[in-house]
Amino acid sequence: MRIRDRTSGGGLGPTQFCRAETRNPSTNQWDDWTVAHRFSNEVEEQTIEHCEDTVIPDFHRRIAAGEIINNPMFKTTVFVKSPNVVNFDHTVQNTNGNGFRFRGPYVPFSDGVGFPPACLDRNAFPDADEMKSDALNLAVTKAHAHIDESEMLLLTSAYEAEKTVGFMVDTLGALYRLAKNARKGNFSAIAKGASPAQLAEIWMNFRYGARPLYYDVQNAMAALEKKRAEIRKVYRGWSEDSASVSDVIPGCGMHYETDVSISRKATYTVSARAGVLCDVRIDGLSPYGITKIPESIWEIIPFSFVIDWFCNVGDIIAALSPKAGVQQRASWVTVKEEITATNSSGSVTSTAPSEIWDVVNYSQSSMFTYGRREIILERIKDPHVSAWPTVDFRLDAFKLTDLGIMLRQLLF
Repeated sequence: MRIRDRTSGGGLGPTQFCRAETRNPSTNQWDDWTVAHRFSNEVEEQTIEHCEDTVIPDFHRRIAAGEIINNPMFKTTVFVKSPNVVNFDHTVQNTNGNGFRFRGPYVPFSDGVGFPPACLDRNAFPDADEMKSDALNLAVTKAHAHIDESEMLLLTSAYEAEKTVGFMVDTLGALYRLAKNARKGNFSAIAKGASPAQLAEIWMNFRYGARPLYYDVQNAMAALEKKRAEIRKVYRGWSEDSASVSDVIPGCGMHYETDVSISRKATYTVSARAGVLCDVRIDGLSPYGITKIPESIWEIIPFSFVIDWFCNVGDIIAALSPKAGVQQRASWVTVKEEITATNSSGSVTSTAPSEIWDVVNYSQSSMFTYGRREIILERIKDPHVSAWPTVDFRLDAFKLTDLGIMLRQLLF
């Protein structure tokens, strides 16, 4: 095991000069307050890396010779960004004519006054471990569901052939009637044929008639071209999830007798990419899906496709089904976690005692931000499909449209 640590950046940038002045009651003038001039420095973005991996002697030669090398890996990379330079003004004055002020460029929190609140991190997401586990399991399930994926499920296609052809005939008939009425200028018939109900019918026939038939024909041609052979192939699966949290921390002293609120926001994103390397024996039956009986049975169950709209039951069945003629050589899953945190300033106000500084008492500053981004990359070898695979509930605009049309057809 090799461990590497590297840090870069984070050095001091140009020095900023914030002019300090005091008010002279005798002259009513603002004079330089040399002993109180405030200096601050920009800080470059810092990158911190930690990597754990395995050194394989003669790696390239062994890979070229056909050896399968499947090693774990862990890496974290943190990017830290400090506050930017702001235009700062803090002024106070009383009835005696006394006063002081700081004006000019300034880097918040750089002088050790009012330590900045820390950014939110992974601990701010109590469900992060569960999200990571779900993403990993979903990706692995999808990868295993694709193993020996046939070009067509012959039993399913045969069972649904009559219904598919009926959808096609209905769709072509409706389109033909619209074109015929348009050629004759029969607008009343066009309006009737293009009513919401008719358009919805054409849409559903296209979605579940024309498109499946097109893919069945295309896949059947590909299946006929298959030759009996053994192929080595990587089957892949992918999953992603994200969450966000935010809060506000008031009362952070940016400078002497100043106060600023910090709004914190963080986003946690986890993605997983799984792969399974297999040797697959393609015989006379496998291209047509004859060996995929469980998936075929699930496909011909009425309304099973509706269930697959909302969750990954089909993938789970395919992943857990026996794989005929398949020899698994290696498997892995790469999980990427990314936490992006940004802290943004609110308005700067004065905390100088108002009973003392009763003529002028204010603070202001241009807005500033700072934050951190952490990327955790982990490669896990030989993950297995869970005995209780994660159920993935999903819905998109197309499925909502189809669901609305189906409900309307059922109710009306």
